[in-house]
Amino acid sequence: MSITWKRLEQGPRWNDQRRRMRQNFSGYKTGSEVGMGPAGRKESNSTKRPNRVDWSFTWEKHGFRAKDAPYRLNVTAARRSGGSSEEYLNVPEAWERGYKQLRSTNILTNQIAIIPYILLMGSALWLGIALWRKGQADWTAR
Repeated sequence: MSITWKRLEQGPRWNDQRRRMRQNFSGYKTGSEVGMGPAGRKESNSTKRPNRVDWSFTWEKHGFRAKDAPYRLNVTAARRSGGSSEEYLNVPEAWERGYKQLRSTNILTNQIAIIPYILLMGSALWLGIALWRKGQADWTAR
């Protein structure tokens, strides 16, 4: 799910707007019914841009894990373009490495298995042509 907010006012009230937006969004999106709150916040980052500072906040849902992958919510507050939110599972590196290893093994097995398949299809084609030349292959329906 992704939400995009309207453009925020510019000026000295930006920090107050950012604070209010974070609190309102936190209450709406990460309240007790969702299982995220101020205690679940993982990180807050600011990015300095010319004439503005953009903020990014990340929460992690308590008590929910898909195996070892925590459920996270990332909220971005940008002064000129508004902001957005993104929900995702933070996939551990061990999973990614395991998946790459699995894919690598599957590709190697496929490349090795193609050799006997090509030999089998070639020999079947050769046998069909040889039987047809001798007149032993009957192509009519009975």
